[in-house]
Amino acid sequence: MASHARELIQSLMSPALRTAAQDVEQAIMLLLPAGRATIQNCAESMGLTVRTLQRMLDADRTSFSELLSRARMQLSAQYLANPRTRITEVAELLGYASIGAFTRWHSETIGVSPSRWRQRQLVDRGVAPTCRTHS
Repeated sequence: MASHARELIQSLMSPALRTAAQDVEQAIMLLLPAGRATIQNCAESMGLTVRTLQRMLDADRTSFSELLSRARMQLSAQYLANPRTRITEVAELLGYASIGAFTRWHSETIGVSPSRWRQRQLVDRGVAPTCRTHS
């Protein structure tokens, strides 16, 4: 475990050891809350053209849309785990223009609506929901 932690710290501190996919994931996490997580903005932040970035991601056997979806899944779970964060706020933080678009994505990707996911998580943790989820 210590070895894994050491490798993780080294990869964070040594950009030369990071893959393009890792750099894009980091850029997405930074740009998502501002609604700017696009391949164009990520490429620009890395000093690359969009096509060059696409080639690099192809070499890493992934795509921008896969990385964006993965980041949204991770952040969605994190944000929805806090019952004080309204679902409309979660949608905005994940770059969705409407709660409907976020709900469709969440239902298609996760298999359940955000409000139902939150209810299940709260029940699993033994916490009774005390706040509204959509306002």
